[in-house]
Amino acid sequence: VSGCSAGDYGGATFTWNSDLIVTDSTISGCNATRGGAVYVGSGSAASLARSTISNCIATESGGGLYSAGGSTSLSDGTLISGCSALSGGGLYSAGGRTTLSDGTLISGCLAQEGRSVFLLAGEVSYTLPAPAGRWLPNARCEVYRKACAYGNDFYGNPSPKQAACLEHREDCALTDSDAIEPSSDEKEAACRRHDSDKEEACLKRVEDPWYCQAATFVQPCNWEDDPSLLGDDLYQLPLLPVDEDFPFACAAGLLGSADPKEQSSSSCAGRCPAGSQCPTEATYEALPCDAGHYCPKGTSVPLPCPAGSYSNATDLAAASECTDAS
Repeated sequence: VSGCSAGDYGGATFTWNSDLIVTDSTISGCNATRGGAVYVGSGSAASLARSTISNCIATESGGGLYSAGGSTSLSDGTLISGCSALSGGGLYSAGGRTTLSDGTLISGCLAQEGRSVFLLAGEVSYTLPAPAGRWLPNARCEVYRKACAYGNDFYGNPSPKQAACLEHREDCALTDSDAIEPSSDEKEAACRRHDSDKEEACLKRVEDPWYCQAATFVQPCNWEDDPSLLGDDLYQLPLLPVDEDFPFACAAGLLGSADPKEQSSSSCAGRCPAGSQCPTEATYEALPCDAGHYCPKGTSVPLPCPAGSYSNATDLAAASECTDAS
């Protein structure tokens, strides 16, 4: 779909109280006042997977996509690139819930505020993995529960209920059940949200009493509306504009990764290995050092061998490894 235009909302698609499914598609060169390519209105459910929105324009907000309500999912490497607007060059949220996941990227967009994302209202979150070489601050989505309060026995040791409650705190954090004792099916679902090393042990304790406590008022993620988020590593966007490409690129000199465990901080997978160079942002495959140069750990620009020395090797890590020419 290309070159589409709308006077008000959604240059390519306008959705209100209906569903939209876009898969393996490209929307380019479209324009509107709000939602240069896609407008998602109240009561709608929109899904874009393995698709691209490029070079679309909104004269007001949401160069690529405008969310006014409902729910929107961008997944499986969906890309919004080169779009522009006054606010929210890539994505503008005025309501509803927008979920980005599985390598989705907003890149190269322009706006006076929020080049990538402008969040006025509603909810925008990102569930890892991000594209290789990128990162986001994130935390596991889980249920925050009140403290176990069954007390200790006469000797000061935890009572049986207290011991069971403490033992199953992590398990209870992964069920959306509001019961003190979730059903066996609910417990099994919680166990399967654990990492693999904890899942098996949890499943063996499904028939044990868990003594789950009530959820606290403040929660880290919107699991009440979407229990499928429980156990996922995700980033909940604050009500602030995002002016960098989103997710954020690992800095030059750092090695990026496609592993979600190495995408949770700006350190990425660590400094570029010695003897290699990571010359650009979002590098996830280190390059050999240049001949006649050496590359200490964390190199973005190779350093020349000292005067009077040389090397044809492309894996030097220190000046002392250069060959004396005298």
